[in-house]
Amino acid sequence: MINQPHAFEALLHGMFYQKAKDKVRRLARRAVNGERHWPAKFSLWYFRPGTAAAPQPCPPNWYNQPIVGRYKLHCFYEPTVKECENVYNVF
Repeated sequence: MINQPHAFEALLHGMFYQKAKDKVRRLARRAVNGERHWPAKFSLWYFRPGTAAAPQPCPPNWYNQPIVGRYKLHCFYEPTVKECENVYNVF
């Protein structure tokens, strides 16, 4: 996913250049194995509004999906159960 065109701005601006650390690999493996935590449990979108010097509040919707929470400076959004019922029934 991360290497798909326009998936992450960091790729476009050359910020993604380091090899993944062991801790990051372990966290990715846990996610692939189905471990989910709030607020990113079923979120399809997240972003950090504003800048590091001036963080902004989270918009109530992003790509027509409601906000489910904020973790540190990142806002997380997930589809409703009706939109993605098969995803919610997996767990």
